[in-house]
Amino acid sequence: DQDTRDELLGALLEDIEDDKELLNSIYQYLECDMNVTTAAKKLFIHRNSLQYRVDKFVEKTGLDVKSFPQAVTVYLALLKQHL
Repeated sequence: DQDTRDELLGALLEDIEDDKELLNSIYQYLECDMNVTTAAKKLFIHRNSLQYRVDKFVEKTGLDVKSFPQAVTVYLALLKQHL
């Protein structure tokens, strides 16, 4: 049901929910079709900085946002949190 789905999506990002900068960076990365260069330009940061944040996100959550199936799951969770 919807409540269970919402709970599971929220649990995926529970460990990093206080790191708004990281969550916003990942959101922009996903909004830009997982293109680091385009997302970095929108965030006004160097592409290596964004790549570092993506790697940090993968390390902290265990969710590889560089693979489409996991990226979709993270994107839905971020949308649910209304970033």
